[in-house]
Amino acid sequence: LPFPRLASPPPPPVPGPTAITARSVPVAMHESGAPRIAPAASPIATPATPSVPVTPTNPTVPAVSVLLCVHNEEAMVAGAVQDVLQGQTLRDLELVVVDDGSTDRTAEILRGLQRKDERLKVVSKTHSGLCESLNLGLEHVRGKYIARMDADDFNAKDRFEKQLKFLTEHPDVSAVGAAVNIETISAASVETVSECKEASSDQVKVDAKRLKRVIAFPTDPCAIEWTLLFYCAMAHPTVMFSSSKLRRVEKPIYRLKPSGSKELLFEHCEDFALWHRLMLEGHRLANLGPGPLMTLRKRPGSISSKYKNAQRTSSVWAIWHYLNSIATTDDITFEIAEGFFDPQSLLSGAKIFRVYQTVKAVEKILMKKWQEAKVGTKSIAWVQKDCSKRLGELAVLAMQKDQGSSEASKLWRELISRDPSMLQMLLLKKG
Repeated sequence: LPFPRLASPPPPPVPGPTAITARSVPVAMHESGAPRIAPAASPIATPATPSVPVTPTNPTVPAVSVLLCVHNEEAMVAGAVQDVLQGQTLRDLELVVVDDGSTDRTAEILRGLQRKDERLKVVSKTHSGLCESLNLGLEHVRGKYIARMDADDFNAKDRFEKQLKFLTEHPDVSAVGAAVNIETISAASVETVSECKEASSDQVKVDAKRLKRVIAFPTDPCAIEWTLLFYCAMAHPTVMFSSSKLRRVEKPIYRLKPSGSKELLFEHCEDFALWHRLMLEGHRLANLGPGPLMTLRKRPGSISSKYKNAQRTSSVWAIWHYLNSIATTDDITFEIAEGFFDPQSLLSGAKIFRVYQTVKAVEKILMKKWQEAKVGTKSIAWVQKDCSKRLGELAVLAMQKDQGSSEASKLWRELISRDPSMLQMLLLKKG
């Protein structure tokens, strides 16, 4: 494995599958159609771009506030500011930049840009990290909607206009993200090879130092709620929030630890933890797709590169906390959550079987909630199919790591009973 094994609390001895029941979770779903099963699933159509740029209608309360946090970004910050203030079809906006104690020319560049456009507001602070910078920035934004981006991102020229249109037409949605184009910039061949393995051949274009790929996330709120159990299904820099809904969330909005905890469990994945909190509080999330509305540039030294292992550990803790918030059982351990995030971390048939049973139990909890909320059948069918696929991958893994074990045989019997089409997968793997 590319990651070191992670320390986790030892799981209590469990003789067999444990019944998992639902905690009280607010209903956050609707009757929209389900996304396609392909990665670029898109049950919610991307709004068409109006032919005329949107112009300011209220000089005191902009339609959108764009929140950007920077630290030593002298090479990127001017381009980011220009991208927002000059490159967008939506003009009714403001840009709030939080300078997190930069020691290079970032502050000087921002002051010069601020003199040229009154829509730019700069908030300076001593260096304390992204989480505190985001929370401070939220205190200074004035828009009806709040959009995020980072200094090294490039927005499609109609990104804010499309997301504003979507949220205006879907007032029950609290936040909307988008598909992204990932551009990895690195002279290191190891990073390039690693990234290539994660994308299909038709999505990747490689040159000497750059790699590009498109990542499309589930778009339907039902699919997003499900996939948040396994990975971060919304790209934070692409998200636009409803300001009124976000302000009803308990502060601080961005957190490095759960309420009542002294451990910084969510360090470097505060966005992932926020999506979980929003779902648990009854908010609905969506993504636009399949076309990307932003280019994310991954550079050497970025948070995702520099703290890759720590971010992975924090992501597992976020999933663990989410799982324990929607199920009443107390035996969902860190190791089970790690199996949700990275099934390859499971080393025995018995551990795979426990994760398999937990996935089934959580699916049952969510299905009951969605059926009571009269969620559209297409949305439910998408989740059921995705769940069968994940269960199938666990069954194959059990066969590979513990062939002939009673747990592996039991997994396949249950899986084929659930979805007879999985028999073909079993025959192919054995062949």
